[in-house]
Amino acid sequence: FCVLGTEFFKERDFDNFGTFARTFYTLWVAMAFGIWENNLPYLDPVDQSINYLVLFYMMFFVVFMLWICLQVVLAILLENFVTAQQDEQARAAKNKLDKKSR
Repeated sequence: FCVLGTEFFKERDFDNFGTFARTFYTLWVAMAFGIWENNLPYLDPVDQSINYLVLFYMMFFVVFMLWICLQVVLAILLENFVTAQQDEQARAAKNKLDKKSR
């Protein structure tokens, strides 16, 4: 996403998309929802008109990151929790059998 933003929008909005680092920072702040109140990157800096290509890019990025990547992270955490719970149940069952055999 950073490379695409830099390549497509560096001439239009150098402050937000001029370099890879600036684009990364812009996207990072957008994910934290801190960029929306004072410096909207989809507004044209000259006449404050809406640049719909940047708007679509930012919306797609936020939706992708929140809905898809967040779900993947939650699925991994849930799988680890279930595995740990099954291991604990197996360990408890083994301890119970060991106590009975003594």
